[in-house]
Amino acid sequence: MMFLARVAPRPPERHEQRIVLRQQPTQKQPQAPEQQGQAPATPQDAVQRHQAPEQGPADEFEQICRLFGALSERDTGHTVVRVYKVVIERANPKNGIGSSELADIESLNRLTALHHLNRLAELGMLEKRGPRYYPRDFEEIFDEFEKHALENIRRARVIARQLERQE
Repeated sequence: MMFLARVAPRPPERHEQRIVLRQQPTQKQPQAPEQQGQAPATPQDAVQRHQAPEQGPADEFEQICRLFGALSERDTGHTVVRVYKVVIERANPKNGIGSSELADIESLNRLTALHHLNRLAELGMLEKRGPRYYPRDFEEIFDEFEKHALENIRRARVIARQLERQE
């Protein structure tokens, strides 16, 4: 028996640019006292200079989306981050936001907006009521995330013990 497959031509590659949600103004950092030939004023001053630079709101939204698994490698433009940010910042607490509304705000295709909204709702980051989407309280999201993480750790321990008994 022979199977014939029809292979569709590959679509041309799309080049997408990474979208910066909001850039923080860059400020020239003052020189550290030790660079000026002085000792740091306090130990806290020395520690602060070695910490990572402050992150802007765009970076924070991106980190939250990464932690919850919303940001995929295919999303090169970080569209899901933009979608989540718009819902958090602009959704009416009583009426939420719809996919058409969001698509207009972000200049997205409505189906793209709908895809990302549904993905965020599946992950528990948004609440879906009918065709509308509502932001969830961060503490509630994190409590639920923590509960699931602890349950997964418990299950992993049970499986590990079972494997040890089999050896």
